[in-house]
Amino acid sequence: MKPINLSRGFSLIEVLISFVILVIGILGATILIMRSSQVNMTAYETEQAAIIANNMIETIRIDADNAEKYATADREGYDSLPSVCKSPTLNSEAQCTAAELVKLNWQLFNVQLKSTNLPNATLDVKEVTKSPANAGSNNNKQFLIIISWGSAATKKINTYTVDFIVTVPLAVTPGNGG
Repeated sequence: MKPINLSRGFSLIEVLISFVILVIGILGATILIMRSSQVNMTAYETEQAAIIANNMIETIRIDADNAEKYATADREGYDSLPSVCKSPTLNSEAQCTAAELVKLNWQLFNVQLKSTNLPNATLDVKEVTKSPANAGSNNNKQFLIIISWGSAATKKINTYTVDFIVTVPLAVTPGNGG
């Protein structure tokens, strides 16, 4: 008579337990991949906002004489400019007033903002009036650039804020030079 061998294969319980462990592992990896994708998207959006903010900072620093005009709350008429400001010729610069130049730059910033993948993005510049940075000098102006994007439906609004100081050139009065 042959002895009976009872351990010929896996039991149903062992198969179910191994299946549950496998599913938990795959689910964990899937959650990790989804979270990684969300973090990457947030980093990409923040990078896009930072690029626009840095472009704006450099533009305001270059146009320091008109720095305060970038922080105006009234942006009416920014969609229409005189044609001489829109398309200067190659041999001459556009003859724009300071206000028209600010409007033109705002239009460019809005085009940049719309060309990104930032949903419902808004851009604002505010002048900080009483700050330690500009307390000692009357020609230093501090500004905040605020870029917000996101969706109110998903209750996820992202904001990128940067502050910077612009040294506004002092006015030179005629007759004081050498």
